[in-house]
Amino acid sequence: MRQSSQNISETMNVALACAAAFQAVHLQNRARPGSIRSVALVGMGAQTGRVPATVCANLMWTGYTLFHDHGFAGYDELRAAVLGRLDDIEGAGSARRVRINVPERPSFRH
Repeated sequence: MRQSSQNISETMNVALACAAAFQAVHLQNRARPGSIRSVALVGMGAQTGRVPATVCANLMWTGYTLFHDHGFAGYDELRAAVLGRLDDIEGAGSARRVRINVPERPSFRH
């Protein structure tokens, strides 16, 4: 068996994948309340994607905090919110926490 890997350390793939996982959970629980009660996500991109562990953790945390307070009707809106906020992440430095500011609007979660 051949293992494939790709260097994704210069992309937002970790944040997008994590946010998409939470989006899928929210959409499923919207359709069938309580059907998913817990989720385990591994260090997305940390090994084969060559994303440093601290960067990986920060990007995953960004995906989590996005869904702590917000829900999105679709993946396009989610992607735009993630990419819009993380567009300037390279200049942020490793110590700065990343927060996504989503415009005020009614959420389907509440």
